[in-house]
Amino acid sequence: MNPFLEKLHFLSDIFIAFLLMLYLSAPNFILTAKALTSFDFPVVNDFPSRGVDPIPNGDDENDKEMGVIWVEDYSNIGGNNLVAAQENAEGFFLALAEIGWAEVFNCGDYDAVERQFEAKELIGLDHLYADDVDFVWFAGHGDRDSIWFGRKADPYGEHVGYAHYSEIILGDRDIEWIVFDSCLTLNNTPLEPGDDPYIIYRWESVFKGLHAAFGFATEVQDCQILVWIVWPIWYTYESAGKRFVNYMKEGYTIGDAWIRTTQDWQDSFIWAAMLGVGKQLEGEEYYYGWDDHLPGYGSVGEDLEDTWLAWREWQC
Repeated sequence: MNPFLEKLHFLSDIFIAFLLMLYLSAPNFILTAKALTSFDFPVVNDFPSRGVDPIPNGDDENDKEMGVIWVEDYSNIGGNNLVAAQENAEGFFLALAEIGWAEVFNCGDYDAVERQFEAKELIGLDHLYADDVDFVWFAGHGDRDSIWFGRKADPYGEHVGYAHYSEIILGDRDIEWIVFDSCLTLNNTPLEPGDDPYIIYRWESVFKGLHAAFGFATEVQDCQILVWIVWPIWYTYESAGKRFVNYMKEGYTIGDAWIRTTQDWQDSFIWAAMLGVGKQLEGEEYYYGWDDHLPGYGSVGEDLEDTWLAWREWQC
């Protein structure tokens, strides 16, 4: 072979190997190419739950108040630390602040404790935090029963170091929507085969004016959204919280914005979900809490009585 061609062939092999190395070293969630084509789901799971009607509350006239609570440092309780919780939560926080939302709280790591989600009736502080604003983003570890915090700071509750669903009541004061950037929080697997969907037991006592919760049915990857600048050698990251707000600003319902965000964000083996109140209005018209828009960008439903819980999940 011509020495020049041989050298060129050798250099091309090195370049291809370099590109492959960069591709494989990027976060694993980029390895599946996805196209978002439809929001038509074959099934909406409407559950005849008991007691999700709103409680007369102290909701104020300002419908643009928000807060974020996030945990990355779990070393005090022997858990795995996270790397993207703060960026995703604060991206949500800053994006809403840019369009005039009141910045009520931003509690991270040591400043984040379970009492901020627990009901006032249980010596919790939700009336000052989670239930004192309209929109909340939580980022941290979680499971089917609870969301976890980085330190044990509740001397009163039965569940120390995490906020258990039995201690949470949302909407009896102010909150309308909440995001759980945590594993399994909206998982719907029954405890035993043949049981009612487990999500009913966890959430019917929580919804007391809350319109919808957004999260994941499976484990979730600890990452931001990968943004290619020059594929496959140059990329950056964008906060998932910021992307979520941007979709809502484009006029998508909160539910559709969450669907789009999760499919931009997570790999296809992750399943996202949302849980909201449901009610038949007139004829074939239905209202679901996830059909609300960000205030100022479309319609927002009222706190309705005689509602049920509805649940959706989808592959990211």
